Parts: sequence; C-alpha cells; structure tokens
Amino acid sequence: MYQHTEHPQWIEEGIVCLEEKAEEVTEKRFDYVLDVNLRGAMFQAQAAARHMIRQGTGGKQVHIGSVRTLLALRGRRYAAYCASKVVDHQKT
Repeated sequence: MYQHTEHPQWIEEGIVCLEEKAEEVTEKRFDYVLDVNLRGAMFQAQAAARHMIRQGTGGKQVHIGSVRTLLALRGRRYAAYCASKVVDHQKT
C-alpha cells in the first residue's frame, strides 16, 4: 500500500506464468496458476479496499493487465496464464 499522497494507492503485481503446452497442463498446475493470479489478486484487492474504506479517504487500485488477455500467441505455451489473465481482466 503506497501512501505518498493523502489517498492510499495499491498496485497489483503478483503473477505466475508456467510455460506449458495446452495439452500438457495438469489440473494441479492449472489450479496453481489460477490460485496465484486470480485468488491472490482478488483477495489482495479486497484487503486494500477494506483498508481504504476504514480510513474514510478513499484510494486507488491499479491492476496490471496483459496482452495475453486478448492475444494468446499460438505455440508460446502459456495456456493457463492466458486463461487466468482473461478472468482477471473481467474483474476490473
């Protein structure tokens, strides 16, 4: 949480990207990517929002997107990451 202004600011950055072909991704590894990229981002944002609300001054959140939200790049082996970033994009 950054506090260099009168309103707190939070920037989401935590991601994980496993380089695997779509046909090789296991359920366990897919869940790991989604847990970090989706659940992590959601609950960090929720915690930051609660803090901002408690302070009563509002604040700003910045969520980092990815070109892979719209462009999966065939043959690049980022199936789980691309799926997680599409859903992450929709929450913002």
